[in-house]
Amino acid sequence: MFCPNCGRELEPGENVCRACSAVYASPYSRDTVMFLCVVGFLGLSGLHRFYVGRWKGGVLFLLTGGLFGIGTIIDLVKICKRTFEDDDGLPVCS
Repeated sequence: MFCPNCGRELEPGENVCRACSAVYASPYSRDTVMFLCVVGFLGLSGLHRFYVGRWKGGVLFLLTGGLFGIGTIIDLVKICKRTFEDDDGLPVCS
């Protein structure tokens, strides 16, 4: 991802541009995304993807049980590492 202000390439997981100090983070709550992801283990997989606007992945997760649970685990790890992204490609980290 590149900073739209100065054009500098941002490192994976970097939320603040070191050149111009612009902040790039998703407006979605990380706690809510994590809660909805954990609810996926109870049979409602994909709710966290619907919440952040990634509805195609949400439908896929809903129909396949979170890609048989493996996709939900991967998303949970990404949320914990603050690398899970919303539909605009911004990390959900706040």
